[in-house]
Amino acid sequence: MKGIRYLVDNDGQKVAVVIDLKKHGELWEDIYDALTAAQRRDEPRHTLDAVRKRLERTGKLKRLNVRDTRKAQPRGNSSSACFQE
Repeated sequence: MKGIRYLVDNDGQKVAVVIDLKKHGELWEDIYDALTAAQRRDEPRHTLDAVRKRLERTGKLKRLNVRDTRKAQPRGNSSSACFQE
């Protein structure tokens, strides 16, 4: 495959790979994401509600009225990110 080279040891065994990031940058991002996810597999998980509360408490997220957000309906075409009641 063009843009991908393997480094081999004295026995001819592949030991490393060199990826041309101009040609295969997206492939590298996928590989990196998979490696990061595998590395973090055993880290503690937090619920969305717990994260939202922590962000609100530290002032990094504006407090939302949950009742209002549940009634929100999309406005305009389906690709619109705007909501109204």
